[in-house]
Amino acid sequence: TGAGQKLGTSDTPLTLVRRLQYAAGANILQRLPTRLASVMAAMAVGDSRFLTDETKEGYRMAGLSHMLVVSGLHLSILCGYLFIFSRRVFHRRRAAAAVCLGFVLLFMAFTGFSPSIVRSGFVYIFVYLAELFRRKSDVYTSMAIAAIVLVTQNPYACTDVGLLLSFTATFGALASGQLAQRLGLTHRERPLVLAGSKAGQLARRAGRGLLLAALTPLCVTVATLPVLVWAGIGLSLLSLPMNILCVPLLSPIVLCGLLMALPPALPVIGLLGVPASLVGGALLALLEWLTALCAGAAWAWIPLGGAFGLVVILVLYALVFAAVKTRRRRLFAAAAVLMLPLAFALSTALSAGVVQVHVATGGASPSLVVTSGGQAVVLYRGRQTAYAVTRILRQTRTGDCALLIDMRRTAESTEYEALYAPRQIVVVEEDLVSGNVYHPFEPVEVSIIRQGDGSIACVDIAGYKIGLVAGSANLEHYSRLNLMLAGAGTVRGDYDALLATGAVPEW
Repeated sequence: TGAGQKLGTSDTPLTLVRRLQYAAGANILQRLPTRLASVMAAMAVGDSRFLTDETKEGYRMAGLSHMLVVSGLHLSILCGYLFIFSRRVFHRRRAAAAVCLGFVLLFMAFTGFSPSIVRSGFVYIFVYLAELFRRKSDVYTSMAIAAIVLVTQNPYACTDVGLLLSFTATFGALASGQLAQRLGLTHRERPLVLAGSKAGQLARRAGRGLLLAALTPLCVTVATLPVLVWAGIGLSLLSLPMNILCVPLLSPIVLCGLLMALPPALPVIGLLGVPASLVGGALLALLEWLTALCAGAAWAWIPLGGAFGLVVILVLYALVFAAVKTRRRRLFAAAAVLMLPLAFALSTALSAGVVQVHVATGGASPSLVVTSGGQAVVLYRGRQTAYAVTRILRQTRTGDCALLIDMRRTAESTEYEALYAPRQIVVVEEDLVSGNVYHPFEPVEVSIIRQGDGSIACVDIAGYKIGLVAGSANLEHYSRLNLMLAGAGTVRGDYDALLATGAVPEW
């Protein structure tokens, strides 16, 4: 309740490890431009402090957001190289397993025991323990123990979208391995019968390799799609080809990032950061170019979400499964093909005339976005929410910003003009003396009330009223609100519910 007092510097083991992680990220920032260095620090050492919303949005549109989070993919790369190196040094598998076991524990602490690393870390811990005791490990048992540990630590972790995506992606990767074995793509000892000329044989071998490379991203996409739809995140149509192109680049990028993370003052070893920065920077520039292409493609992202979308996906999976397992393959396959246009038509009919309200978080004061029929009203409360608003408009495929109301008490920037191209802009502090009422589209009505120390915005949607406040305001003499969207300002008055986005966890 009083003023904060600095008592000292923490010296707990986890704090020291986190300090080491931030130091490694700072070394990377010294060697590359800020935009590329922020991506390199996130990929190599898990330091995502400098990632911008624009960068995250570009990788999400490309279906590559998993590359920005240190996960099992990164750990598998590092453990694979370390196991090969340790085995050549010690000439024993058990000694190499012991080295890798210690590395996994240190790497889990180094990345702050994030759920993605804990899940994959437990799998590798059991793999290397089995090697030490000469037993066999089971990946499903390891994943189950990881899930128990995470949920025991925090019971609400079972509702975290990132955790669900992590586990479902792992199941998809395991399924791809089993499917590859059934298709005969992984049996190298089996002679491959190829008829025709050498060019034809090479073409078939290339097609076989391409199918094997595409199988894992495809299975991971199929496994994670229900979670993405349930969470309302959507689906990237470019996820499969982008993963085939970009995931092989992750291995050299991570190795270059680790070399760049070493202090430049280290004798001889510190000099390795110079060529590593050249190679890693070139690869990151290629990734940036590819993600920029995806971000500019309006058709690259499909906004799927809600219970309706989840039911459609699950029914579609059931039809495909029935087509594979039963004799009536043509019937179920035709039903699966016809279901997609029917579901799209039904979704369009059900959403006609529906008004959606979205909260764009970022900073202390979130913005409010109201969409309906391809049109939007944006109540803007800070440039920290700019890309959150952009993401909402893109997910809802809203291309017409009918009205933008700048609620800030100091409108020092107009970045929204280029981002949203609104047809009408109202800057409350400059354009209004007492207030005004706007009717951007039916059935939405927006009223602005100016007071001495602040402003009140009320969005009336067919009688349901949502309020926002900039500065200090008093609602005691106005009609009761159904919902108040809290921000950095203070408000007095009556409302049925309060939404304080700064205090609500991501889940």
